[in-house]
This record gives sequence, structure tokens and C-alpha cells, in this order.
Amino acid sequence: MRPAGRPVEEDDLHARIDGQLPRERIEDVEAYLAAHPEEQARFSQYAQQRLALRAAFSAQASEPLRNRGSPVAVPVIRKRSVGGTTFVTIRAE
Repeated sequence: MRPAGRPVEEDDLHARIDGQLPRERIEDVEAYLAAHPEEQARFSQYAQQRLALRAAFSAQASEPLRNRGSPVAVPVIRKRSVGGTTFVTIRAE
């Protein structure tokens, strides 16, 4: 745990967005953001992005995990040279 009153760092701001900021840091972080409107604007954008990502992937979050033993696709790379030119073919199996 970090002492209260220390300088606000980037990880504090991200913890605030993620709802993981310790209670003893809230006052320091809020005061910092009030004194730095450009940072408040930047982290407001991050918070909006977080909400958009959660909304975009919320349906997938409720789906069961795929069996990790059977991958969806395995890349197969084939190299061959013809007349000094190398050709690479990549396909999924």
C-alpha cells in the first residue's frame, strides 16, 4: 500500500477508472484531477472507451469458454523458391 499524500501517478488514474483505487487515495486523485483539467479530460475519454468496450463485448463475456485443447485455427506456413524468388503461403487449418 502506498502512503496517502504521495504524488498522483498514472496507475492511480487507471485504478480510478477501473474502480480499483484504494479509498485512502480517492481524495488525492480527485484533487489532482480538479487541478489538472487536461488530465481529467484524457481520463474521461479512457472511461468512455472502457464503457464502450464493455458494451461491445458483453455478449461474448456470457458465452462459455472454448475448449482450449482444440484451437480454432492453426497457421501453416509453406516456403518455396522458384528461379531465385521465394514464395510464402500461409493458410489456416
